Amino acid sequence: MANVAKTMHSNHARFKVLCRSSKALRLGRGFLRKVTLARGGALSPYSGLGGAHTSLVQRLKSGLIDGYELASEYEYNVTKNPFSRVWKRWFRGPSNVAKLSKQCDVLHITDQEQAGLVPKAGTSVVTVHDLFHLFPYVRDGIEVGEQHPSFIRKKDLKKVKQGLAKASLLICISKKTQKQCEVRFPGIPTAWIPHGIDLNQY
Repeated sequence: MANVAKTMHSNHARFKVLCRSSKALRLGRGFLRKVTLARGGALSPYSGLGGAHTSLVQRLKSGLIDGYELASEYEYNVTKNPFSRVWKRWFRGPSNVAKLSKQCDVLHITDQEQAGLVPKAGTSVVTVHDLFHLFPYVRDGIEVGEQHPSFIRKKDLKKVKQGLAKASLLICISKKTQKQCEVRFPGIPTAWIPHGIDLNQY
């Protein structure tokens, strides 16, 4: 995940152009750009998406990512109450993240399932790991993704897609995902940054 921030740093001019609010990023030498990392319900750091999020949090906190610092992190505990979960995901979460986005230079949503958190204004980056949950398909008779989502899930997917369509940049972990994003969300800039391991850390 360190590669993500390094690419963001090398392309700071792009972020300046993409900024959808009147606030331009301050790019003076030595200035640390503030990053807010956001996702919805907290996941185990030992899971795939949870691990990717946790790794980026740790690297920003430790100062390993040159030019960036962690302004804040947003996630919440998942409850079993379905009404509470919908309320947090559709209303309270987006409202809280919108407020936090005004206190940072870049809002980074660490997986596409949480793209409903993308606010209307500011510079928002979303890491897209895959799209089969959003756009299920059948290949060689095998169903990939949920073919018949519930009414609530359909509404949720609509919010996720709308969020991706508002993002300033979509960071894709594979070339295939990048091509899919370019087709599904035309006009939204994309970047290919694969997952990797920094061997110097071991």
